[in-house]
Amino acid sequence: MEREISVESIHEKKRIKFTNNEEDNLKGYDSEETIIDDISNNYESKVMEKNCKQVDTGFKLTVVRDLPLNCNIDCVTLGQLLHLDGELSEVFQFNYMLEIDWFLTNVPNHSKNIPLTFVHGQQHLQLEFKEYSKKFKNLKFFVPDLPILYGTHHTKAMFLFNKKETLRIVIHTANLIERDWRNKTQGVWISPQIAKKTSNSPPSCEFELDLIKYLGNYGSFLDDLRNKLTVYDYCGVKAKLIYSVPGRHKGSELNKYGHLALRKALEKAECEKEVFDDSSLIMQFSSVGSLGKDENWLVNELKASFLNVKNKFMLRNPKLKLIYPTVENVRNNLDGWAGGGSLPFSKENYGKQKNYMKKYLNSWKALTAKRQMAIPHIKTYCRISNTVEDRLGWFLLSSCNLSKAAWGELQKQNTQLQIRSFELGVLLYPELFKNKGNQRVIMHRKNLERGIFCDKDYGIITDNEILIPICLPYDFPLLRYEEGDECYNSNENYGLLRDCFGRTKASYY
Repeated sequence: MEREISVESIHEKKRIKFTNNEEDNLKGYDSEETIIDDISNNYESKVMEKNCKQVDTGFKLTVVRDLPLNCNIDCVTLGQLLHLDGELSEVFQFNYMLEIDWFLTNVPNHSKNIPLTFVHGQQHLQLEFKEYSKKFKNLKFFVPDLPILYGTHHTKAMFLFNKKETLRIVIHTANLIERDWRNKTQGVWISPQIAKKTSNSPPSCEFELDLIKYLGNYGSFLDDLRNKLTVYDYCGVKAKLIYSVPGRHKGSELNKYGHLALRKALEKAECEKEVFDDSSLIMQFSSVGSLGKDENWLVNELKASFLNVKNKFMLRNPKLKLIYPTVENVRNNLDGWAGGGSLPFSKENYGKQKNYMKKYLNSWKALTAKRQMAIPHIKTYCRISNTVEDRLGWFLLSSCNLSKAAWGELQKQNTQLQIRSFELGVLLYPELFKNKGNQRVIMHRKNLERGIFCDKDYGIITDNEILIPICLPYDFPLLRYEEGDECYNSNENYGLLRDCFGRTKASYY
């Protein structure tokens, strides 16, 4: 029986209720408690069910604090990420927003005094962070240059060096602030353990070249990090980096960044005609920028990049679908109106774009992933079959929201791509996981059930076939905006309309 989750307000207290009376699972989640046994052993190929050979891609959701344990299986906390491989030797954190005191409470005791470098986007707090550097000699802070107005440093990543001389890279969607790791839907991609190169290692691979090129855009203050990274062997990493850096890119650099980089990367991904001829292109995000007075940029530029798979001319045009929370989604989330603080979409922008956006919009529905009440700050993009259940052509986890600042805007008769912000994401598609030329790789949506991730019976999986499970954070098919539904707008007051705790929005501020 499908489990439904609801929130009731009783004197402003949260109560989680399950229709199948799993009273033993109503225990709240302690952020220090370990749900997953050992992430480091989950990345390699394994048998998850009889005759069901699957590979862990490294993509996971974060723990939602106010949901019970059975809603957080195979999910991670910040503390767990920092504990992955034992004692750390050095950490580099890339993010937009920081809460240093809170972050330090998540650092393992044995790693409290290691070098910690923060690359962030809060330029207005530089004096405050300078005081932290005086108090804690192991902390360093940098704000990268943003040459174009209204740009941000929005990348969210961790480089975790440990005393075993291995490395983990984590690319994710959460700011380093407490509320982002509490009751929000967030996503993380965790690399396998990356060892140092040996005499038998190849000099470099595509992942390494992309990583070093991306970091090269920060300037000389990251020379030390780049030098450290070049001694590691990334050949076992099954992911493609997709990133944005501020600038006006042209010539040989035109296709290296933003949506044009994704367009180029997808040329290596093939979508089977019998599976993806009828498909949807889904864009799920937590903020919307100024997209223009019509849908030209959204459809003729951004969507054009997203559909550029190897065999695109054999396939019908996929249906574009956007996922963004409605007012009702926000009112009824675990944090009430306060949860909308991570959804900066102004009523002015919505008013200008509603005429063409509305027909593509879908509300936040996430019963399968147990995230219906956890406001999404995650950003995901994918192509999914409308006819063959659960089949995915590709999947992208990114810091990019739906904006020209993040993805870029073509200018000067398509000879220049202007990007305002730093962004970073990981693209996953079946061809990345092939070990031999004739191997069949199936990327599919996975569901949480009976304490493990599993799906319908795919039959006998031979040595030439492998499954790549992806935990979509939302339900599919999607739920289109109904009559009366509207996008939640961050600067709308909503008057006397009350949330699930009986409070107006104004009462939170």
